[in-house]
Amino acid sequence: MISESEPSPAHWWARPSLHVALLALVVGLAYVPDVGHGFVKDDFAWILASRAGSVGDLRRLFEATSGFYRPVVSLSFALNEYASGLSPLGYGLANLGLALLAAGGIGWVARLWRLPPSACVFAAALWLLNLHGINMAVLWISGRTALFLTLFAVLAAAAVAKDRPATAALFLFGALLSKEEAVLLPLPLLLMLVAMGGKRGRIAVTASLFAAAEIAYFVLRARSGAMTPVTAPWFYRFTFDWSQVARNIAEYADRSCTFTLVCLLVLLALVRRRPALSESERRIVAVGLGWLCLGFAITVFLPVRSSLYACFPSAGIAWAGAAAATAIWRAAPPRRQQAAAIAAIVLALALVPVYRVRNVRWVELADLTAGVMPGLEQASRASSDGTILIVDERTTRANIASAFGGLIPEAATLVAGRRRSIWLVPPPSGTDAAEIVAVPPGPRDAWVLRDKRLVRVDAARWTGAEAIVLR
Repeated sequence: MISESEPSPAHWWARPSLHVALLALVVGLAYVPDVGHGFVKDDFAWILASRAGSVGDLRRLFEATSGFYRPVVSLSFALNEYASGLSPLGYGLANLGLALLAAGGIGWVARLWRLPPSACVFAAALWLLNLHGINMAVLWISGRTALFLTLFAVLAAAAVAKDRPATAALFLFGALLSKEEAVLLPLPLLLMLVAMGGKRGRIAVTASLFAAAEIAYFVLRARSGAMTPVTAPWFYRFTFDWSQVARNIAEYADRSCTFTLVCLLVLLALVRRRPALSESERRIVAVGLGWLCLGFAITVFLPVRSSLYACFPSAGIAWAGAAAATAIWRAAPPRRQQAAAIAAIVLALALVPVYRVRNVRWVELADLTAGVMPGLEQASRASSDGTILIVDERTTRANIASAFGGLIPEAATLVAGRRRSIWLVPPPSGTDAAEIVAVPPGPRDAWVLRDKRLVRVDAARWTGAEAIVLR
């Protein structure tokens, strides 16, 4: 087992309870006011596809797919709808809870490696307060895919640290049923086991159990008809354009590592002592960096980039950063430790406005859909021919096209129970010319976006206007 001596927190500023309270305060101020404002884009499809009114429906979540195979996420949406209906607050609080659990798991793994308690809190904070990925995962309901993956991955790591290979395999299976990046999770877990000095026999048993979990996953996935690297849309197919891969590596290095590196540099500047990592700390750094690199081993080859892809790998840099911070802290005299602790408190609270500003993008989109949904329900119920003419307002960043994507019919189905064809004016930018049609003279009413609401007006003005039909 990796071990490290624990300094006794003799001063108030060194107490882990204070650090936990500070982290909870910062997270509460940064995210609680902004969670659960509304649904955005993929959320509508997830909720609609995950509806379950019977045990058979729950079983269907593990057997059918609309592209991805993420039954754990589907099950969570089914439970969310059962508990809170279509109130987005319940979904948002669930996402925040998942993020807190994942952060707690990261701290727990650090503790199992015998890092000091405050370093464990620091590891959790480095992940939870990262400026990239976490806000997207918390505020966008569909972002829970990354949260489930991270949670199950760190629980598997904890099971490995406790030498419980069967439990680790079960958590690996949970990660696999949450997001596709987990297919390579056995590699960092086995790296961890080797670094902990695991015996060959134990490593072989653990690897066999991991292989069984992977086989079970791929069998279930094949039966579901989920997309593969060959059948996936172009943006989910692997690219070996090395200029694109190099850019992905640079982007993800920034999104996952910059916050931790800046925190360590600030700590070094405050304590002004050259640290000396112990053998166990060097091992933790190596395991953390291995986790980071292997966590990106799939996503760096995808044409599409997403900050959500940084959530799972960032656990590794958080562990490495906590180990490095332990060495830095140990080298500092008490007076400079106190200065560093007080500076950390001030800086953490000073960052709250930064998090709130970075949340605006998602809050604006969520607020818009929340305002549009009542009008969409009214329009759906008022439609006699199964079509709805909606006129978007494109002068603002938050509009129907950006908030709903192409999933307005799914949103209408959720609120009214009936699927409608949506004529959207104007077509979103980038729409294929072959998909653009002219609005016929038939509709009597149009629903125009004004001040984040749909307002009913006469449709004659938009007869002949360019539109796209969403079914």
